[in-house]
Amino acid sequence: MADFFSSGGLWRDEVLVSVTLDPEERTTISNPEPYFCLVPRVSYFPLVLPEIERYFRALLPAGTTFDATKDLPWLEVQGQPLRWQHPVGCLYDLYTAGKADVSAPLPLVLHLRKFPTATIIPMHSPEAVRAEFMQMVKEATFLRDGNIKAVNSLVKEQTEQIIAAMTNRDYALFERLTEAFRGQEPLRFPIRVHLPGTTHVQLPILAAEMPAECTLGDVMARLLPTLFPSPAPAEGSPAVVAFGAALPLSTPVGWLLRRMAYPDQFLHLAVPQLPPGAPPCPTRPRCPPSSGPPPHRPPRRG
Repeated sequence: MADFFSSGGLWRDEVLVSVTLDPEERTTISNPEPYFCLVPRVSYFPLVLPEIERYFRALLPAGTTFDATKDLPWLEVQGQPLRWQHPVGCLYDLYTAGKADVSAPLPLVLHLRKFPTATIIPMHSPEAVRAEFMQMVKEATFLRDGNIKAVNSLVKEQTEQIIAAMTNRDYALFERLTEAFRGQEPLRFPIRVHLPGTTHVQLPILAAEMPAECTLGDVMARLLPTLFPSPAPAEGSPAVVAFGAALPLSTPVGWLLRRMAYPDQFLHLAVPQLPPGAPPCPTRPRCPPSSGPPPHRPPRRG
C-alpha cells in the first residue's frame, strides 16, 4: 500500500461525470443526450470545460448567438454554481460520497449564459487556471513554511514545468520539481475542509500547538468542534473523505499531508453529510493571534 501512495497511485484516479444542458438553452425538439467523461481527480473542471462546451454548442441551432463579454459557460451542481477553483476530486467527494450508488456519475448542468460573477471565479483560459493553481501552491507553501521564498525563486520555465506535470499527471516529474518546497516539517497544516453548500473551512493550525502524534481527529476537533467535539470517533460523527475513502480519525496528519495532498499542496478533505440539526459551521474561522498573518491577496470567492 505504501508503494501505491508514494508512487503517485492517487494521481491516476479518475471520476465519472455526466453533464446535461441547462433547460433554458434547449432549443431542439428533443433533449440532447448527456455528455459523459472521465476527469482526473487532481485536475480542474475548467480544463475539461472546452470539450464539454463544444459537444453542446454543436447541437444548438445554426445562428445561435452569444455575447462574448458576458455569456460565459459555467457548471452547476445540486442547484449551485460549481466552485471549480477546487480540485475535481474533492468536489466529487463532496457531492457523491455517502450516496446509495457510489458508481453513479457526478451530475452537472452546463450553462452558456448568465455567468454568476458574484459567486465563482472566471477561469476560461489555460492561463487563468495556471495562475489560480500557482496561487494555491503559494498559499499552501506559506502556511507550511511561513514564507514563499522557494516558490518565488522558481524561474518561468520551472513554473511551466510544474503546471505541465500537474496537467499531464506526471507524478515523478512533479515530485522532483517541487522537492525544494516540500522538504521540511510543517509550521502550519495546509488543510481545507469542504462542507455541503458553499463553505470551506481553513485555519492555519500551528503544528507546535498540536499533539506530537497529531491525528486527523485532533485537526477536525480544532477546525470544526461543533461536529467533532472530541478527536476520538463518536457515534454520529460525520465521515471525513479524501480520494473517495472515508478516513479513520486516528490517521496521522503527517502521513496524510505527505501522501494525500493534492498538487496545489493542500490536503483537501470533504465532509459530505452533516448530522441532522448540526449547528452552522463558520465559513472563515478567525485565526488565533499566534498564527501570524496570512499572505496578502485580494478577497476571494469561496
